[in-house]
Amino acid sequence: MECVKPMFAGCKDLSLRLNYIQKNTSIERLEDLKYNSVYTDEHMHFYSAKDIPKFKEQTPAGVSKAEYDCSLENVSPIKENFIDYITQFISNN
Repeated sequence: MECVKPMFAGCKDLSLRLNYIQKNTSIERLEDLKYNSVYTDEHMHFYSAKDIPKFKEQTPAGVSKAEYDCSLENVSPIKENFIDYITQFISNN
């Protein structure tokens, strides 16, 4: 975890979360945590922001930093290579 912390130095929330996990998880459990590239390749998807469900109305006056979860069950992920997709998107706009 020490080698990862500098990468998130500018992200206070993530740094706090990493510190919390490190302080509240046994050494044995931390040593078992590993990056699984096969799992990531099979489960990580990218979505077009325009396809993600959202409220159509504007946030009411007096409300700020409201958060909500949305389901991506009915949203198709971007199928092509993400880098190729972004490159093509930028060249078309």
